[in-house]
Amino acid sequence: MHLRRALPPQKFGALRDPYSVLGCPPEATEDEIRRAYKSLVLKYHPDRVKTLGLDEEFVQLASKRFQEIRVAYVYLMALKRKS
Repeated sequence: MHLRRALPPQKFGALRDPYSVLGCPPEATEDEIRRAYKSLVLKYHPDRVKTLGLDEEFVQLASKRFQEIRVAYVYLMALKRKS
């Protein structure tokens, strides 16, 4: 499985439930996962948060959330493509 190459080693073992991160049910299709991912990226992308003029603390929180979203998306898409 190429998932270990796609994810940083420290993220692989500490992954929260990727479905809950993206707000998708376990039976979600690739298309549903992709739509949920895009919706969350538009909301939490650090550059987007910076343009809102929020404090650096919020930008850092959004950056961490964005990374979590990205890891969950990569993980789920790898699982869906494997099955």
